[in-house]
Amino acid sequence: MADKDQGQKEDTSIRYFSDPIHPSVNDNFQGHPLAHLKSLAENKNDARAQFMMGDMLAKGKGGFAKDEATASLFFQQSGKGGNPYAFIRLAAMAEKQHKMLEAYQWYSIGVDYFPKGENRLYMIRQKNQLSRDHKFTNSEIRKIKQNIKIWHDTDFQYPDLPPLLDLSPETEEE
Repeated sequence: MADKDQGQKEDTSIRYFSDPIHPSVNDNFQGHPLAHLKSLAENKNDARAQFMMGDMLAKGKGGFAKDEATASLFFQQSGKGGNPYAFIRLAAMAEKQHKMLEAYQWYSIGVDYFPKGENRLYMIRQKNQLSRDHKFTNSEIRKIKQNIKIWHDTDFQYPDLPPLLDLSPETEEE
C-alpha cells in the first residue's frame, strides 16, 4: 500500500465505487426498500434473495448490522436452494475466522453443487490446498464427512432478524 508521507503517489488507476442503497425488488411494495427482499429470503423460497441477505449481513450493509452467524445461515440456505456460490462465501468466512476444517467442509460441499467447469475446479483446488497446508488427519476428514451428511439432512431455521434500520434522511434539530 502506498504511503503518501514517504513521497509515493496514490494509485489513481483503481476507481472506488461505494455500495449503493438497493432499490426495492418490488415496485408496488411500500416501506423499506429491502423489506420485500428480506421477506423472500426468510421464507426460504428464493436462493438469490438469501445470498443477497447473507452478503449484506456479513458486511453490515443495506441497513443491517453486521451479523456473520445469521449471514452464514442465509448462505447455507442459499446453497441448499441451488446457489453454489454461497459455498465459496461460507468457505471464505471460515478461513477469515481461521476455521480451516470448516472451510474444507464448505469447499467439499461446494464441489458437489457446482457443475463441471472452472468454478468446480476452483473449489477442488482450494479444498486440496487446505488439506496440504493444514495436514488434516484421517480422523478429521471422517468427522468432516459426518458433518456434511448431518448438514445435508438438516433443515435450518432462521432466527428472527433484527429490524431494518431506518434509511430515511436525518433532519437536523434547530
